[in-house]
Amino acid sequence: MLLCRRCNSEKLETDFDDGRYRSQARGLRNRPAPRNFRGSWCKACKSEYDKARQTKLKQNPEYVEKEKARKTQDYLDNFPRHWASRQASRAKKAGSSGYVSWEEWQELLKEHDNKCHWCSCGLHASFLTLDHVTPLAQAGTHERSNVVPACANCNHKRKWEDSVKYPELYAGKHNAD
Repeated sequence: MLLCRRCNSEKLETDFDDGRYRSQARGLRNRPAPRNFRGSWCKACKSEYDKARQTKLKQNPEYVEKEKARKTQDYLDNFPRHWASRQASRAKKAGSSGYVSWEEWQELLKEHDNKCHWCSCGLHASFLTLDHVTPLAQAGTHERSNVVPACANCNHKRKWEDSVKYPELYAGKHNAD
C-alpha cells in the first residue's frame, strides 16, 4: 500500500503510475525511476489534475501566453548552465576530464573576436561551435586550453584530423563550396 500525496489515501501499488519518468525534455524518457518513486499521485488524481489543466488552458488563452513566456524566460535564464552541463556530459561520455564554464567560453569567443580558430571566418557567436584541438576521442581533455571556437564547417571537416595538419589542408576551402 502506498499513500497518494494529493488525496492522502492509501491505495494499491497498481493504482500509481508504472514508476518510470516520462520527461522528454530532460532526456529521461522511460528510464527506471528511483526505487522508492512509484509516483507521488495516484492515477485518478493525476488524471483529474491533467483534465483540469487542459480545461484551464482551453478557457484562458492569456494563461497559455503567460506560460509560454515563462518557459521562454526560464530557458534564457538557465541557458548558460544547461550549455555547460551538455558540454561536460559529452566530454564525460568520451572519458575525458575537465570543465569549460559558460563564462570561459564567452572569454574564448572574445579572444578570437568571434572568428573561427581554423579559417578565421567571422560569424555571430551563436553560429560558432566548441571544438577540441585534441579530439576527445584521441584522449583530449575538456579544458579551456584544449577548446577553441570553430565554424560548424571546420568542426565537421576536421573530425579526427591532427590540429597541426588541418589548417594546411582545409582552412578556407569551405568558403568556395
